[in-house]
Amino acid sequence: MPPKSKEDNFKYHLGKTMPPQDIVNFFSHHSEVSFVSQSSIDKFKKIIQEPNTIIVTASNEFNQIVAILIGGTLGTRATINHVAINNAYRRYGIGTVLVNKFEIELRNRGIARYFLFVEKNNAIANKFWEKMNFYTTSNAEVTYEKNLF
Repeated sequence: MPPKSKEDNFKYHLGKTMPPQDIVNFFSHHSEVSFVSQSSIDKFKKIIQEPNTIIVTASNEFNQIVAILIGGTLGTRATINHVAINNAYRRYGIGTVLVNKFEIELRNRGIARYFLFVEKNNAIANKFWEKMNFYTTSNAEVTYEKNLF
């Protein structure tokens, strides 16, 4: 059950505080999140356990996970790979706190810049990231992609 107001407390945790399968299960319930295919779940679990992976979770008053952010460091830069918030808990500021905690961890690791990818048609996500003071890169920058499997 969602909180009655935005002032209700959520608990935030930095680190790998839950089994990888539980993280996979949480993300599999959020179709709007870019997610790995069923065939690569084992690889996703391995990524979760890598030392450069950063996980921030939010739980409600019943200690149920209601949001997860997964990112990681890449040398001197970092990325946010996945963010999912239970629909019943959206618009409570949870996403903002997750990102802020992620940024604190990046600063602690000496990371000065990070990036993420959002599909152009994901209006809710685009609005959120713009609110968080992200900017889109110039049209001159191109993202290349290659499937290996």
